[in-house]
Amino acid sequence: MPGPLLIEEMGEDLLAEIVRESARQEAAKRLPPYDVFKWWGRRYATLSRAVLAGLVTGVGEEELLLASVRGPPPRAVRKRARGLLVVDPFAGGGTIPIEAGALGFSALGIDVLPSAVHVARATLEIAGPGCRERIACLLGSLIVAWRATRHLWESPMGTVIHVFHARCESTECMVPALLTVRGRGVSRRCLLISAGGTRWASGGDCEGIGPTRPLIRAPAGMLPRVAPGSRAYAVEIYGPGGERFFVPFTSPEWVQVAAWLERTARLAGKHVSGSCTPVGGNGEEARLRGGGVECWEHIYTPRQLASLEAFVRAAERLGCARLARTAVASASRSTSLLAIYYQPAARVNPALVIKGYWIPRYPVELNPLAHRPSRTGPPLPLGRGGLASIIRRAWRACRERRIAGGATVGFRQGDATDPSSYPERLDHIVTDPPYPGMQDYSSLARLYGYWLGSPRPPRAGRDRTDAILGMLRAARDRIRPGGYVVLIIGAGLNHFDRLLTTLRALTELYGLRRVYWLPGEPPGGLGRSRVRGVYLVVAARGAPHRPDALEPLEWTRSLARKFPGLDPLLEEERSRRLAEAARQVISAAAP
Repeated sequence: MPGPLLIEEMGEDLLAEIVRESARQEAAKRLPPYDVFKWWGRRYATLSRAVLAGLVTGVGEEELLLASVRGPPPRAVRKRARGLLVVDPFAGGGTIPIEAGALGFSALGIDVLPSAVHVARATLEIAGPGCRERIACLLGSLIVAWRATRHLWESPMGTVIHVFHARCESTECMVPALLTVRGRGVSRRCLLISAGGTRWASGGDCEGIGPTRPLIRAPAGMLPRVAPGSRAYAVEIYGPGGERFFVPFTSPEWVQVAAWLERTARLAGKHVSGSCTPVGGNGEEARLRGGGVECWEHIYTPRQLASLEAFVRAAERLGCARLARTAVASASRSTSLLAIYYQPAARVNPALVIKGYWIPRYPVELNPLAHRPSRTGPPLPLGRGGLASIIRRAWRACRERRIAGGATVGFRQGDATDPSSYPERLDHIVTDPPYPGMQDYSSLARLYGYWLGSPRPPRAGRDRTDAILGMLRAARDRIRPGGYVVLIIGAGLNHFDRLLTTLRALTELYGLRRVYWLPGEPPGGLGRSRVRGVYLVVAARGAPHRPDALEPLEWTRSLARKFPGLDPLLEEERSRRLAEAARQVISAAAP
């Protein structure tokens, strides 16, 4: 391996190529296996892969690093990584340790949240040895659960895929007229509720029509109660011949459908446990209480909860209960009253995408077990985001991503600030820590806690600066001399001081080697800050501060201009301020 390691010798062109490859592979989506179970704040997997490959490639081997990012890691990378231990003290959903294992490293992920550890382990289960047997268990559980509960979803007209709800208690409800949209541009067609059932509008007649406009009046007496505080006003059905169609409250068939909905909702209530797991009053859970939801069970309709519980019971008998519970918690984004049906895209829009809990005014009841047979793999989902979707993505992850032979990857619950959380010796730390002043994931993770039976974790709060500083101190004596600490970290416009505090502690405890800027917006582009870049901070134990450590920050504007959706001047100003402050920090830390 010639010359210095690439982790501290990445040039502007290499950074740009890494980002381009990340955008190509992960634009508005997650790569397998990270698209299976929801976890918040996941960074690009390809960026993690590039950082890890940079720990075993040297100057002149840029193509070897890029080959590791573009596809299966080259043999040379796996050979060099073998025997090296990488630790991620803020592992979250497990992206960095699993990517390390795929490259040939042994890896340990640590997280203070039990739910995060469960999600990371479940992700590893579908990407590592034995994944086929586990996915077969999930598939068997789906089939058993469908046989047990299909009577709750099989209407006289076919299998119900979606039930459209309005949260109203008055004698008259206002509900959306729009049911779905097909096509784009001049060929765009809109299906609307009409006096005789439904009608298609096209072209200019679709202008101005959206998910909540126009609204039409619906007598509450025609809308059956199907969940606490919710009434149904339309259904989407998968017919015996494979056709999909909508039945709204204005259709002649609605009287029969409404009676069936009301009857099966009551019947489903007899299938569920009837327990009440209280919703907390802090953080994101307070949103649910504000919406009248007192129990976690009540974010589901009785039909949904009966189906999900049947799936878990089947998995307990078949031997994959923990994995099934993780799948159910993740599917709850779509198979609960937290979700809406986004008509222009003709699909369910999962809740929790924008990191928050709330019951929308017009939720959708997705059949969590809806599927149809496939000749080439697991069943095909009939609705987006249900258990069949998760099983199919898990099947694909098992085929596409494998942990390298000889690599050992594990996860444990622990406090990153406690030295006993770490092995006696480790080679490198690579982590994407919780950004100072940003989201409190402990509150969001309560949905996993409900299904997994995890104890309520202490509130972590939004300002995690102390945890990051504690980690830098606690892990220092466990890292071998010359071993790297790599932080993938960003901060919003209002949190610059916290970022600088982290950098100050890093320079006091380690030798600062490089600070890079690069675009780091997660898939979906839902970042709350106008600052879309992240900083890749590279330090080493026992090494001196590198005189040109901050030089890559001068490339910020040039790099930002190469990618859409960024404000090059804003990003450059952010990097300039950081560089000026960091120079003072380094000067003060110098012996």
